[in-house]
Amino acid sequence: MSAAAPSSGVREDAFTVTITPKQIYDKVTDLEAAVVRSLDRAEETTLKLNDHEVRIRSIEGRLWPLPTLAALLGLAGLVISIIQKFSGG
Repeated sequence: MSAAAPSSGVREDAFTVTITPKQIYDKVTDLEAAVVRSLDRAEETTLKLNDHEVRIRSIEGRLWPLPTLAALLGLAGLVISIIQKFSGG
């Protein structure tokens, strides 16, 4: 006995895939939601990075006098020792 072919004339086999417009719409909606979430995360990340940048610049602004002060004190010590050496002290 042979199987009768479908009346539509389309042969169905194991490799046939049927995707409905609803399935396409659902996937597009899912992708749209994922893009929106990614954009929200990117915006949050940008805000965090800007905040960190401001904090780091603030810390750098407070710390730069320390090495400068150390260099000036070292230079002052050098000048004092040179003056003492040549003044006979």
